[in-house]
Amino acid sequence: MPLPPLPPLLKRTQASPFSKAGYRGIFPALPPPEKREDEYMRNPDMTNVATTTQNEARSMSVFCRAHPLEALRPRLAAEGIVTAKELRRLPSGKKVRITGVLVIVHMPPTKSGKRVIFITLEDETGLIDLVVFPRAQVRYAKALLTSEVQTVEGKLHRAGKDGRAISVVVESVIPHLTGSLEKVLGAREFR
Repeated sequence: MPLPPLPPLLKRTQASPFSKAGYRGIFPALPPPEKREDEYMRNPDMTNVATTTQNEARSMSVFCRAHPLEALRPRLAAEGIVTAKELRRLPSGKKVRITGVLVIVHMPPTKSGKRVIFITLEDETGLIDLVVFPRAQVRYAKALLTSEVQTVEGKLHRAGKDGRAISVVVESVIPHLTGSLEKVLGAREFR
């Protein structure tokens, strides 16, 4: 039995049957997108960003509205913590403090057999590469390998053409700003 013929395609000048006045799609109870008011857009204060971030982390393990550190940035800046973007303007060898959300930990084999840990963090402005040598690992490996949010102090290292490859050689971990997202952001930040 042959298949029925396909309906003719609409010409560009013809209207779709769905464009009739009053058709609202499959979600007729929702107002059209251009008339919806996003609660975040009406009230974009930092408390709301922090609350939204915490709710997104708890329910979806993703951050849609804002980076989780965005709400903390004034507090971090007050403690002398720079962003990934600010690292680009600083000279090699400068001591810096940075905070970021853990992205990946990598421990490749080395010729010497010594373990070197490479960590990538992310803040609201970009990625930050950390290098943790054995001396710092003795004291801080547990915190660096198990913390969702990390705040470290170390020396900025530049390599490559024009010093574009930037990393921070970890010297210490700042404990009150290292741990779970909830611990670092603190419950009071969300009220």
